[in-house]
Amino acid sequence: MDFKVVFDWRARPVYILNIIDHARRKLLACRATYHPSSSWVAQQLRNVFPFDKHPRRVLMDNDSIFLPIANTTLPNMGIEVVRTSVRSPWQNGIVERFNRTLKEELLDHIIPISDRHLNRLLAQYQNFYNTARPHQANTGESPCAGKRAANETAYTRGILCAEALPWFGGLHHSYRLAA
Repeated sequence: MDFKVVFDWRARPVYILNIIDHARRKLLACRATYHPSSSWVAQQLRNVFPFDKHPRRVLMDNDSIFLPIANTTLPNMGIEVVRTSVRSPWQNGIVERFNRTLKEELLDHIIPISDRHLNRLLAQYQNFYNTARPHQANTGESPCAGKRAANETAYTRGILCAEALPWFGGLHHSYRLAA
């Protein structure tokens, strides 16, 4: 997990918390706030990992906001904490690469009005990222490739017809086989 900073239309910083599953590159959480705190991050972790559905370990950097979480919240949830070295972003390359992807595919094309507006866009982007966007690490499949509709893999009378699905008002498109 890591933070990404973006500025709203009034030049106020908005902090985006990104939590990614390393195995399938699935985006588990992508939430924005003007005032991040350790308690806010801890609540986001509780929302992402409810009950006994949690990973064995979480990789995070040495951001001071993560210190209380690494010391109390995650160990109480039964999660081992792995910290990267100071000034070593390459040690958490998956989330750092996601931050760049988020910037290039969404944040460079919008100016958020508020954190609510940004959270609405981030929820749409999370859906797009997990279901429609191909990932090289997943051999070209999306992280949730098993949840595709049956008509996306079936042939229709030997003729392939593609259907374009617009995302974010046409900023991005995904394609599937049309019936």
